[in-house]
Amino acid sequence: MPKWFSVRGSQKSSLLQFICDEIAWFIRHLATFSRNDVLCLERMIVPTNSIKFRARLSWDGESGAEINIKHFKTLKLDMPTRFGGKGRYPCPDELFLSSVAGCLITTFLYFRRKLHIQIRVFDISISTRLTSTPEGYQMLGIDVTMFVEGKESEETKLRRCIKWTKKYCHITRILEKTVPIRINERLKFVD
Repeated sequence: MPKWFSVRGSQKSSLLQFICDEIAWFIRHLATFSRNDVLCLERMIVPTNSIKFRARLSWDGESGAEINIKHFKTLKLDMPTRFGGKGRYPCPDELFLSSVAGCLITTFLYFRRKLHIQIRVFDISISTRLTSTPEGYQMLGIDVTMFVEGKESEETKLRRCIKWTKKYCHITRILEKTVPIRINERLKFVD
């Protein structure tokens, strides 16, 4: 059995459904693919091995923190002024939204590369609203708009890429269990 098929019990039925859906889509669209576009389904599935991520935050002595991640340039965050901070840098909520949008972008780019899709523009705008509750602040939902400009001749593959992005972005999948996420797309086609 291929390595990518090593999944646990409850995941097997959804994986099998995914494979059936992909094969059906592949057969329906086979005529629209060039030879270079024909892809092995095994390569499309993300490997099952785990990846560990880490970050270290240190108070900056004022109202924010410095974020250290591996060898990258230090990032900074601050509390908004309405909460007593100095508002010098993005607040954690803004960085959180950036992370959600970043996951959507990199997931899209992963599948775009696999499908050999040419795009001219890919932007994401993301927002949320917080409300005060007796338990503290609560997110009411996350609204995402993906704007993609690509070739009209690749519309089918582009829509497939967006579908996979929505389905496989691991951060939005985790968040959907706790907060409504609305992901809309706006497509513009040029040739």
